[in-house]
Amino acid sequence: MNLEKYFENPSFLKKAKMIFYLVLVLLVVADVFIPKEHAVLFGEALPGFYAIFGFVATLLIIIVAKSLGNLFIMKKETFYND
Repeated sequence: MNLEKYFENPSFLKKAKMIFYLVLVLLVVADVFIPKEHAVLFGEALPGFYAIFGFVATLLIIIVAKSLGNLFIMKKETFYND
């Protein structure tokens, strides 16, 4: 079976993305029903805390990496012409 055919098909990608998002939502909803009596930190008692924490941490990593790349790696367009 050739997986490239599936991943090149836009309708399959749309269905796969919807299934992925559905699983993510179901996991956060299921977190509401998990008892949290042994929570150590304040955030652990909140439903979906680690999902939100992971999303915010990922955004911060991307923003910091892009800003560091723009600051130290990228050069002006006229860098090699000077």
